[in-house]
This record gives sequence, C-alpha cells and structure tokens, in this order.
Amino acid sequence: MKHKGIICGILAAVIMATFFREKVTATTVTSILLALVGIGLLYKGNAGISLSTMGILLVMISSLTYAVYIVIVNQSSIRMSTLKLTFYILLASDVRETGSQKRFSVSDATRRDGKL
Repeated sequence: MKHKGIICGILAAVIMATFFREKVTATTVTSILLALVGIGLLYKGNAGISLSTMGILLVMISSLTYAVYIVIVNQSSIRMSTLKLTFYILLASDVRETGSQKRFSVSDATRRDGKL
C-alpha cells in the first residue's frame, strides 16, 4: 500500500488533537477528508481482487507507530539537530535489528556449499 505516509499524517493529526488538545482547524479537517478521498480514488480494485487483511493491518500498525514517533519528537523538550536525531534513531533501530538476527559467518557458507 503506497498510502502509508498519508495515513500516518492523518493519525498524527488525530493523536495531537486527542491527547495534546491541539486546535483542529477547518484546514486540518479539510486536509484529512481530501486525503481519505484521494486514497479511495487511487485504489482501483477490480471485482475479483480484494485487499489482504494482513497487509492492511501491517500498514496500519506501521503508520500508527510512525505517527506516535512524530508526536513524541514534536512534543519532546530535547532539542537537537535533525542529523543528530536521525543518527540516534538509526543507531537504536540497528542495534535492535542486529540483536534479533542470527549471526552468519563465512564458515556457515563453507559448510553448506562445501566451498566459498
């Protein structure tokens, strides 16, 4: 689904309005409605094709987590450069991903193939 960024923006606006009492303007409401209409128009499902429920669920979870990240960064009292913040976010996600992956070594490849 190519519309994750649009969904994320909508969710971030809703979270800010709900939990942080950010003022909801007519422009915000109009933008959300136009975004939803745009997603509906961009999706051209044929009669025999249906969307994957698991795919929709994964897109919504991903969009929600990114929207929460945007809200946390927006509400944070810590001020740092964008480059530095990006470095720390990527470092944290890399450490998390590296820790969950099985280590692969050259000796593993040698054992499987019998050669390098």
